Amino acid sequence: MKKIIMSFLIAFTLCSGFPFAYFGGCAFAPDNGDTGGSHSEIADPGSLELTSLRIADNLSGKQSERVFRAEGRTFIRYGGLACDFSCTGIRFNSVCKGEISVKFRVSAECYFTVYINGERSPERICVREADNNSFITVAYVETYGVYEVSVVKQSQYPMAYCELLEVRVLGSFGKRPEQRERFIEFYGDSTLNGSNIYTGGTSAATSDATLAFAYLAARELNVDCNVIGRGGMGLYRKDGKTEGMNEIWDLCGGGASPEVAYYDFGRVPDCVVVKLGTNDVISDYYTDKRYKDSIEEMVFNLRSVYGDEIKIIWCYGFHERFDEKWDVAKQTLDGLNANGSILFCKLPPCALPKEMGGDGWHPNVEMSENLASVLTDFIRENVY
Repeated sequence: MKKIIMSFLIAFTLCSGFPFAYFGGCAFAPDNGDTGGSHSEIADPGSLELTSLRIADNLSGKQSERVFRAEGRTFIRYGGLACDFSCTGIRFNSVCKGEISVKFRVSAECYFTVYINGERSPERICVREADNNSFITVAYVETYGVYEVSVVKQSQYPMAYCELLEVRVLGSFGKRPEQRERFIEFYGDSTLNGSNIYTGGTSAATSDATLAFAYLAARELNVDCNVIGRGGMGLYRKDGKTEGMNEIWDLCGGGASPEVAYYDFGRVPDCVVVKLGTNDVISDYYTDKRYKDSIEEMVFNLRSVYGDEIKIIWCYGFHERFDEKWDVAKQTLDGLNANGSILFCKLPPCALPKEMGGDGWHPNVEMSENLASVLTDFIRENVY
């Protein structure tokens, strides 16, 4: 396969103040519309026209009319693709050069990651309410060619709700990217959603779910994924502001969007990964019985839609520095595991201490990469 050469102009910013990624080097075209195939250079036709497509109008219909593939649990609202959970967004192919722009609608400051042909941009895309319904340049490709582009939400749903409205390129759009062969769902709390991963206190600016260990593992395994959850989440409601997983597990969002749709569970995952329990144990409402009941409810919910044989990977060990009540959780899960479909993945303690600039609860990027490596190896050994 021809080596992809990319150069990034990191310091470049738009007049609006938002950074974007600059991609240069070789132009290449996928074989038969398969972006995983070999690539060949394309002659630049010279004069090109701006082409824009509304995302919601090009997600379904005849196969030949489909352009965009939704990533994660999304739904259509007011003519836009609603992205409430983190790690949601779009993927599409384009034959183009120059600016690639997206029109957004956000409820608050919201961050996105852009991938071009699988390569992550070093720049984050920040969209604010003042930019609603305007095109924001998310990438620049110097050489005319075929590119697979992904725009993925970093921010958790309590931080910002967003809708992706329209994409504009200098060139044309190609056939919708193929669905990946494998699929995993992740249910979890702040460590799964990248809270405070850049340190400095948990906020939209310091959090990035696309660098958290779940999404990193999904990309390493080359699988489609759904990431469900938020920072502070447990199995049951932690307080008046933080709902429990058993309240939102079947939704396409967590409540930040005004009208959340139910998920259809039409695609059965190869496995389900659960990283929950910390916020239950530290809750003022904690009792052993409530914890056990919530674990049983979570397993029942997953099996009710995916069948009794669905592989559930339950992660533990991350917060060993305090009593995470793993003995209670393990005893409960063992009682539900007669068929051996529940697997246990021990994670290394990876919370960045305060004396090292962290908050003592969350991993930084390097620690998240370590967690992703552990989980990836576990899934390869036990699922794939």
